[in-house]
Amino acid sequence: MYKSGYSVNIFKILERDVIDFLNYIPIDYYIDSKRKNIYSPRLAELLIRIGSQIDTFFRNWVIVHEIYNKKNKKQLNDVYDLKFSNFKDIESDKKVILSNKEIKIIATDEIITPFLYWTDKRYPLWWDAYNKVKHNGFIYKSDGNLLNVIESLSALFLLNCIHNETEIILLEEQIRKRGIRGIDSKGKILGNIRSELFEFRR
Repeated sequence: MYKSGYSVNIFKILERDVIDFLNYIPIDYYIDSKRKNIYSPRLAELLIRIGSQIDTFFRNWVIVHEIYNKKNKKQLNDVYDLKFSNFKDIESDKKVILSNKEIKIIATDEIITPFLYWTDKRYPLWWDAYNKVKHNGFIYKSDGNLLNVIESLSALFLLNCIHNETEIILLEEQIRKRGIRGIDSKGKILGNIRSELFEFRR
């Protein structure tokens, strides 16, 4: 899923679909929390697809499995046994810190911290919105809004930027498109990672 480029490709498909929506309501027309005012069935559907891919990303991440096995003193038999609280264990175990990582929206220079509320018993607001829309979208239709779509998509971008196998795919693709980047003493490519909408400062 990661090394094959599947996860990166899914992100690109989702990003392209969000950009298609932004052809009608540009990302700089409504800024920050004002994006809550823009909701529609199309955005609700995008939120469900993005949230589902984030869920899939975590469920298949070896690091999540290792921490689950360590914490529960047993082998994980089925990825469907995992809950979102299990994904948070990567932070408490100090394996990967997500809650302080920032993503820039290129068009507006806004900074998003997609996993900001991912502490203790709290989840990111877009994750709660995703679950509400997925299970009862008619009642929670206003949660299918542009703010939650942009923040959840930035979360998926961030996951791809910090996973070793998907990070390399994004960087190599960027080098092909924009030219050679610097290499550090350990052979690691330097520079930020960009998509059409976002930038991650490494």
